[in-house]
Amino acid sequence: MIAAAAAPPASAGPVYAPIVWQPAPSKLVVGANTVTNVGDCDGCGIPIVGAELIASGDASLQFTASTEQRLIVGLLPDGADPADFRSMPYALGVWPDGGWDVREHHVYKTEGRTNAGDVFSIALEGDSVRYYQNGDLVYSSARTPGAILRVTAILFTPGGSLIDARLSAMASQPVPLEYAASTDRVTHVEPPLPVWGPAGSQMADPTFGTIIHRVTDGVTRPGLLNLSFRTPSGTHSREWSADSRSFYVVSNDGQVIPFAFDPASGTASRIRPSSTDEGGLTLRFYIEPHYSLNMPGHMFGATGWARRTIDEYDLNTDTYTHLLNLDDVMPDLADTYVGGVSSGGKPNERILAFFGGESQDLHHYVVVFDRNDPASRHLLDTRASTFDGVPVATTLGFNLHHASIDQSGRFVILYPPWPDLAPPRSAAQEYVWDLATNVITPMTIDAHPYGHDAWGFGAGVNQDCCVTTGWDAAQWQVRPSLEAPTVSRDAILPVLEPKEIIMADHSSWHNAQPGLLVPFISGIFRCCNNTVEWRPWDNEIVAIETGMAPGVGARVWRLAHHRSDVSYDGNPAGAFFWAMPRPNVSPDGRWVLFTSNWGKALGLDSGPSPGGAYRQDVFLLELK
Repeated sequence: MIAAAAAPPASAGPVYAPIVWQPAPSKLVVGANTVTNVGDCDGCGIPIVGAELIASGDASLQFTASTEQRLIVGLLPDGADPADFRSMPYALGVWPDGGWDVREHHVYKTEGRTNAGDVFSIALEGDSVRYYQNGDLVYSSARTPGAILRVTAILFTPGGSLIDARLSAMASQPVPLEYAASTDRVTHVEPPLPVWGPAGSQMADPTFGTIIHRVTDGVTRPGLLNLSFRTPSGTHSREWSADSRSFYVVSNDGQVIPFAFDPASGTASRIRPSSTDEGGLTLRFYIEPHYSLNMPGHMFGATGWARRTIDEYDLNTDTYTHLLNLDDVMPDLADTYVGGVSSGGKPNERILAFFGGESQDLHHYVVVFDRNDPASRHLLDTRASTFDGVPVATTLGFNLHHASIDQSGRFVILYPPWPDLAPPRSAAQEYVWDLATNVITPMTIDAHPYGHDAWGFGAGVNQDCCVTTGWDAAQWQVRPSLEAPTVSRDAILPVLEPKEIIMADHSSWHNAQPGLLVPFISGIFRCCNNTVEWRPWDNEIVAIETGMAPGVGARVWRLAHHRSDVSYDGNPAGAFFWAMPRPNVSPDGRWVLFTSNWGKALGLDSGPSPGGAYRQDVFLLELK
């Protein structure tokens, strides 16, 4: 995890956030901001590993050590034995006599004396690793390029503590507030279709110049040739790891395939690659999983023979952990399954699952629970309008098409299916449930709730029109605070002309930040015999500003044409869902995955793909 607060100005120092630790050994107790050794063995090193990966970019680890103890804090290669301090390339040790020393791979570098309350830092800065005591540089060494490291602490002394350990991005690496891309409103009709090489190829978008990487092709699964590969069906799903170092794609049969990603080169690669069968590692989730907001390489989803367990998978150790069995939450769930999983909250993560139906649009339960304490949970029944068995003030009385939690972990959005939107129920388009107040707000038509949406930290965006402008399909609502979810403002001032109606999008905001409105990504597609002349943004992937001043229109950065022909085969009046671009932005705001059939030029699909004969692949945009 890198950076959890508003991006500071370039001259500022790092902004720190508490470290999220992996489950602690029994002889270590993790408090609100401390890790304490409660064992009775003096000299027995008990390790604890931070969930965050430090990969590319600059970062800083800061901590305070209680005196008169033996403690080592450092950065350990991913996958190494956390108890083996000798393998730490960067480590700072504290001794019971008040001394400290820096050792790298257990080779002595320098030493000094410490007093109670001294603050130490190990900082990755450019091509150097620098050690600080109370802000003063005490040692500097060369940094190994591309190393993937974990924060690790080893406590040796009973009663000893690691205090206020924090991790930060440096000010030079904020999530972007703007992009080096055109914001003009000049019409750019798609040029002739470029021809792709195999997965791993790259090209510059011929109109906008953005580098596009091809992630998948017809041999990504060698034992099942010429299947399609796609980004998740809903852009609410977090497709990227918290450190932007891995992501997954989905194939025709729902198979989830993880990729390792090197942001320095833009290279995506199969994990445990093979030239046969599946072509590498595949995951056991039967629904599209959701990467953790806080823990790199961790994702949440549903597995299990009964299809009703919420599980966590750690890509770093290739392990699955059961978090919650839904049969323990509600009885009589036979023949039902989990509709979807999402999560939110820093540093403590809440997980949401909706379930209880035999098929899509028949779910009616939403459970929200703490990842670190699944017994701490709440259950909403939208059909019965009850919360933990007690009637809620807002009448619901509908099933669920979908449910999701925002990235703050405070707000849940409930989406009724089409039958409940129609009479006689005539439910609102969606409902926003505030977990802090237990108030559920119907998002009625006057709140402009329609279109695909994306949720940040207590904020939201959606494609709908209009508060003040004339009507146009290329309009979005910005909701700066979900504490007042019905209050929004138009993003686009003025709207484009001539008016376009048959246009839609999917938006992604996984780069959202607490307390800071950063741009979101939208994949726009013309649809269904649209006869309006070609306009700016048509069939483009764009970034849309959200933090503009009141009364000022958003800048729209034009990134690339996605080149996906979404028309239904044999019936251009309809759209084929799986060909829609559905972009998914990385947490660092610098990469965007998207789906494309590349003008139906990627060959024929050999697998089950109702309504679409042509293959889709996953592509990657490199944002500047």
